Amino acid sequence: MRRRAFIGFALLALSHFAFVNVTAALAQAGSTGGTIGKTDKSLSGNEETPARRPNGRSAKAAPASSSLPSTIHINEHNATHGEFSATLKRTGSNTYEAVWKHGLISRMTVTIGQESMTIERHDLTGGCHAHYTGTRVPGTSKASGEDTGSCPLGSTTSTWDASW
Repeated sequence: MRRRAFIGFALLALSHFAFVNVTAALAQAGSTGGTIGKTDKSLSGNEETPARRPNGRSAKAAPASSSLPSTIHINEHNATHGEFSATLKRTGSNTYEAVWKHGLISRMTVTIGQESMTIERHDLTGGCHAHYTGTRVPGTSKASGEDTGSCPLGSTTSTWDASW
């Protein structure tokens, strides 16, 4: 019986604290001098309404990363080691996995801008990584540039081109 009384008292006390916090927040919001509601209302209904989905919710803007392609084809041109190519497959918002023609697997982070493209590459074996920077012709699906790579055996510089 005492346990039930204690639980009841504890719940009553907690609800009192919740009520105090809510009323304090409401009182504080009005004391800042802000305006509640829209100030540019129109009687003629000129205001645009957000697009509605079939479920009745407003559509939200898609994140910028959703505009990245699902696959990217990359060719690396290295004077010392030869030509390498891979198809990057999107695995996350801006992350890709590539299987190079010679079997090496890399994880990459890709950024494509209006006039630029960058890639950070980390190989899963061998401990190599590379940084690709390049130029993109606006409105196209092609980019090219240079990359600098570093491995336990040394570093290298190559040129590259990509399309998607």
